[in-house]
Amino acid sequence: MINYNEIEDAIEIKYKGNSNIDLEVNHAVEIIQIMDQLSR
Repeated sequence: MINYNEIEDAIEIKYKGNSNIDLEVNHAVEIIQIMDQLSR
């Protein structure tokens, strides 16, 4: 599950039960751009 955390200005990714990963929005955008380039 992916949510936007307004308080931390981060994208929150839930995995393995109650565990979370918080990514700054800029980092998430960079990861998506890299994945897009690699998929071409």
